[in-house]
Amino acid sequence: MTRDSSPEAGFVLPSVVAILVVIAAAAALATQQLQTQTKIATARLDQLRLQGLVDGATRFVAMSLINERARRLPGLALPENGRVVTCPLPGGVTLSLSVQDQGGSST
Repeated sequence: MTRDSSPEAGFVLPSVVAILVVIAAAAALATQQLQTQTKIATARLDQLRLQGLVDGATRFVAMSLINERARRLPGLALPENGRVVTCPLPGGVTLSLSVQDQGGSST
């Protein structure tokens, strides 16, 4: 084997390295965008879960108040003076409820 001593002999290597650098930068950018989109989707999922929890708790308390007032059935017996009642939920979540009787207040 003989070596080619022409001035163009090492010209291909820098071109290949430059192409590999461009491909690596594109892959890093795509990975970062995917991570950002994953974090956004996770935050949106958490927001929807919490919104569902709040909506469900609001409906549950409203139905309890309807049962206590209109139907004279036992309900949750929540204090109606605005005092906060905490309810521990699975997963380490705590729900804080407060009921204020605005219709019966004299102020």
